[in-house]
Amino acid sequence: MPGSEFKTKEAYYRGSREQRMAYHVRMREAAHQNLKILQRRMTGQTGIEGVTDADPVVDEEPINQEIDRLQELFRFHNRQYRRLKTNSTLQNFFTFEEETDRRISVPHTTRTGSKIVHKEISQEEYDKLSNEDKIKYHARLSHKYKKEGNKKLSNFHNTMFNRLNYARNLPTFPTYVEGYSRFGKEYTKEQYLQMSDEDKRKYHRMMEDRAKKSGDNNLSNWHQRMYNRLRRDNKLPIYFSPEHEAEESS
Repeated sequence: MPGSEFKTKEAYYRGSREQRMAYHVRMREAAHQNLKILQRRMTGQTGIEGVTDADPVVDEEPINQEIDRLQELFRFHNRQYRRLKTNSTLQNFFTFEEETDRRISVPHTTRTGSKIVHKEISQEEYDKLSNEDKIKYHARLSHKYKKEGNKKLSNFHNTMFNRLNYARNLPTFPTYVEGYSRFGKEYTKEQYLQMSDEDKRKYHRMMEDRAKKSGDNNLSNWHQRMYNRLRRDNKLPIYFSPEHEAEESS
């Protein structure tokens, strides 16, 4: 379509919806064609030193990096085209670097286009991954176990995904850990009694949130009451738990 070969961001945003759609289709197809050329070059070469097709992969091999770039570029232009086609309320962008609302994509194929067989990895392999690769790893496995009907493992990997995705200061693990808390660290009454008032405030705020998420409004309100006593420097006593309060009051 005339006018769809935009050279600048300003020209793109002045263009009509149809011109922008045509632009993204053209760029999407160019990325797809170049991707297929590199994938054909790699087909049958996995196993050769420096050429890999694993899941997940972290390496600096130029051909692998270029495949990753083209895959991201293809997905980007496809996202913008779909937004424009469906008159989405989401903004469309001229370049991948501009995009501010991209969600991390969970790939379903390897670099050569074969279907990924998602599998858990060792702690040693996991520690070498970047946070973004860890997020993708847990997203893939959460989806895999959900499809298989394994609620326990799906919830585990979803919890690890959320800890990383929302930058929560909580540990993450590559495989299920027996006794892990989906909400974070557990505390004992003895530990609580040694805390500063500031740490006690954080504790009650955390426990209020946990109780609310689990649907226990009575417990949530109880922890909110303890939090408020500390926040307002109230002279009323504070307790670790409702059971602790009952013990002291008896």
